[in-house]
Amino acid sequence: MGCVTAVEAVGEAVEGALGRSVDPRRRPPQPRPLITNITAQADLWRCLVGSTVAHLGDRYGSDVIKTWRFETWNEPDLRQYDTFNWTVDGYMAYFNATVQGLRDAEKRLNVSLRLGGPAGTFKSPRKHPICWHVLDHCDRLTARNQSCGLDFISFHRKGNGSSEGVANGTMTLLGQILRRFPHLQRLPFANDEADPLTGWWRLRGWRGDLRYANMIIHAVVDLQNQWRRHQGCGAHGCHPRCPGPGPRSRDGVLHVDVVAHHADCLPRLPPLELLSNDNGFLETTASHFTQRTLLASFHLPASESRGSRGAPPAFHMFRKPAMTAMALLAFMEGSQLPVRTDIQPPVEAGLRLSVLAALSASSADVEGEGAVASLLVAFSNETQRADGQAPAAAFTVHVADLPLGPGTGDVVLARVWALRTSPADLWLAAGAPQRPPASLRRDIFLPTYRGKALPFAYLSGGSLVSQVPRLEQAREFRVGNGSADVTLEFTVPLATNSMVQIFTPPAKPPRKVSGLRARNVTYNEVLLVWSDVGAGGAGGADGAQSRHVTAYEVGFRPSPAAPFRVISPASAAVGQPWMLFPAFHYAPEPGAVPPGSAPGLELTRGEYRVAAVNVWGQSGPPSFLAYPSAAASPASA
Repeated sequence: MGCVTAVEAVGEAVEGALGRSVDPRRRPPQPRPLITNITAQADLWRCLVGSTVAHLGDRYGSDVIKTWRFETWNEPDLRQYDTFNWTVDGYMAYFNATVQGLRDAEKRLNVSLRLGGPAGTFKSPRKHPICWHVLDHCDRLTARNQSCGLDFISFHRKGNGSSEGVANGTMTLLGQILRRFPHLQRLPFANDEADPLTGWWRLRGWRGDLRYANMIIHAVVDLQNQWRRHQGCGAHGCHPRCPGPGPRSRDGVLHVDVVAHHADCLPRLPPLELLSNDNGFLETTASHFTQRTLLASFHLPASESRGSRGAPPAFHMFRKPAMTAMALLAFMEGSQLPVRTDIQPPVEAGLRLSVLAALSASSADVEGEGAVASLLVAFSNETQRADGQAPAAAFTVHVADLPLGPGTGDVVLARVWALRTSPADLWLAAGAPQRPPASLRRDIFLPTYRGKALPFAYLSGGSLVSQVPRLEQAREFRVGNGSADVTLEFTVPLATNSMVQIFTPPAKPPRKVSGLRARNVTYNEVLLVWSDVGAGGAGGADGAQSRHVTAYEVGFRPSPAAPFRVISPASAAVGQPWMLFPAFHYAPEPGAVPPGSAPGLELTRGEYRVAAVNVWGQSGPPSFLAYPSAAASPASA
């Protein structure tokens, strides 16, 4: 059977099953399996893989799918996922056909795609022979400078109820693999199910609040630190300004030193593809927040389901702090910076404090971008709640050699962001209603994507230009030879995560936001979403949005004759919220309906305007959207 004929046969089988009349009292008929013997039908499977991936490329574009990571199979040694009842030989026939099919699609699309595997849990070779055999196969080929088809080795290692267990388990398995298969050191590794606890369905209170969010951050920092300790300094040795080992005591405060300029300080790490979590589920219980999910979901109360008759109940989804933590980690891009910390007195037993630092300097991708030094701090006691007597960590942060871009002057801006609220806590405080009313939904939604921005300080040439006192102290700012040294002081309460960012001025304002669209949630509620990829305009050509963007100004008007009214929080005020995600939920108060309006009038209908705002208060060109019409108004031209 040729490749085209095989694909057509699959389509006909599916269409035939779906096209038959179905008795609602009986189970719908299933298509007859096309592949019953993978060893004998490996060529057919190769055709299906190649055609499927090529179709994805045609539909979404090569530039999109080249950013995806494909994987051979999920945990092939486990019975619940073993659809084909694998033997080792049968799986290897499937494996090779999958590799060949993906490479066929690469040639057709003229793009490089990444394939990983075997995505196993790697118990003993006797219990999990398939995954260990794949590694042996790849090791033998790599030793002969040949490829087994994998671009990275993936595996699953979770913690036993702790974030520290994730890094320890990852390093232990890596040691076992590399001792047995030394040639695999040439391939990147990925722990793409690095969850603190197995069993996504297990109900745990800490999975709903900032404790889970902090555990995700702890796991990333733990693994990075263990990787560094395992390898030592880089190929060129330790730079004399690199942080050295050993604790330091100074004023009874935790001190964090960051060296921003010297690449030689970074150790030579084994290739690490990614560390990710397996939490793409929707909860199945009335507790909503306590399973291993990124979102909590609720159905709309029937009493609020106004609008068209017979419309299905609305489905509300709220981001948990775990998803917000992942957004914070996404800001840690660029070069990872070495960090030296000391704590005096020592942190109490059971408390965890993790610090991760990165520098995003000007890049060709974002022309005119100023540098951003970011420090992510997570302070928690793992799964235990913090009480009213919980300690706070006092910080001194020193960033050395922060590059100042040409023409940006000698001014930097320092700001501390802190996420201290949890939607689950608000919901529990309201009595845990299974159908939360609109007022509670508004309160729950706000903390899900807005961190609290604490006061900031402007510094110029060694002097403090402006500062809000008490919360942060800018102790020092020295400029010389195109770089700056900055020292800050601040406090982090227990059971929170915070991000310290120090910005040098950008040469251009933000780009215009792209992909603005609206999604109806229910009566008088709409969700606006857009892309964080800029669409050119005053900020330059299409490309990544400025790293300095920390807010979006959302405006609304009910008709073209009315002026725009800002409906988002103030974007340039001290203490402004930080809109982490390119989205805005708009639900006007019911009392705002003008007197004499027609019954069922929705105040969400009209025209929206969205512009990116950077931390310096500069706005990019706005994008416009008429709602509910899909066409933009003349103002968007």
